Amino acid sequence: MNGKIKILIGSACFMVAVYLFLWLGLPPIARNVAVSKLSEALGRKTEIESVAFNPFTLTAQIKGVKIYEADGVNSFVSLGGIRVNLQISSLFRLAPVVSEVALDEPKIAIARNADQSYNFTDIIERQPKAGQKPATEEKKGDFKFLVENIRINGGEITFDDKPVSSSHKVAALNLFIPVISNLPVYVETFSKPELSFIFDGSAVKLDGETKPFADSLETRFDISLKDLDLTRFVPYSPTKLNVKINSARLDLGLALSYLQRKGEKPLLALTGQCALRDLAVVHADQAPLFSLKRLGVEIKSSDLVAKKVEIEKIAIEEPSLAIARDKKSVLSVSNLVAG
Repeated sequence: MNGKIKILIGSACFMVAVYLFLWLGLPPIARNVAVSKLSEALGRKTEIESVAFNPFTLTAQIKGVKIYEADGVNSFVSLGGIRVNLQISSLFRLAPVVSEVALDEPKIAIARNADQSYNFTDIIERQPKAGQKPATEEKKGDFKFLVENIRINGGEITFDDKPVSSSHKVAALNLFIPVISNLPVYVETFSKPELSFIFDGSAVKLDGETKPFADSLETRFDISLKDLDLTRFVPYSPTKLNVKINSARLDLGLALSYLQRKGEKPLLALTGQCALRDLAVVHADQAPLFSLKRLGVEIKSSDLVAKKVEIEKIAIEEPSLAIARDKKSVLSVSNLVAG
């Protein structure tokens, strides 16, 4: 066997060994290191079910991530899986090119305690304090990248606000961003994110287009919200009310846009419609006070930076107000707000 054949065989064996290590050896090592580092940094029990890497397709996958509450029993943050696919074209572009980033079933449970602290306050307190010396900022655009097919599937956020005995939930959260990049060829191309979720039982949808790396930062989002129950937010009233809001629903169909031109003030505009529906306000004894079927407002144009809004139309349907005067000539509407 001559020297060239030995070199070829040796090189082949070396490459096979490297691929086997990346495929079989590296993932469990990475899993153990990640669990150790996360637990140390957060001061929380942390679990990762598995880590996998395919050196042939350059695909990395992590499954079953869970960060526990301080009690080590209940889940604080969990992630069904994360998948990242790096493209070999990264070598030719001299920039990371990622064809897919997918997060499956990310969930976070946030709670505000009776003492106004949160269930993540201990994590924040563990982090090192920011130094006095400001960090060196990279010049805009120094680091080039291209990421395609960014997805969040089935996300969930819960908020348990114990001081006011209220809770809120974002469910079925799905996000899709086809492409985002600061490579010159993409800078003036719109990235078109799509976001949808269920907030406290009401459907919310945002569709937009943005140029996050262009000088203009040109952005537009269409915001749709249907049938939001506003009574769930009564506990956050800054003043105590002597009335009860039995019913109140909100619909939104708005367009929010932003544009920044050189030498001019930025333009932040809001147009569209909003409607308050099925409002029913009663006294403490459930006696009717005020109700209306619908209050609709159409915004023709606006410049929020300049604090200017042009209203196209205001429509009120079936308003009803009940006022009574007692034997002492005190009107029933005189004490709606607690003193």
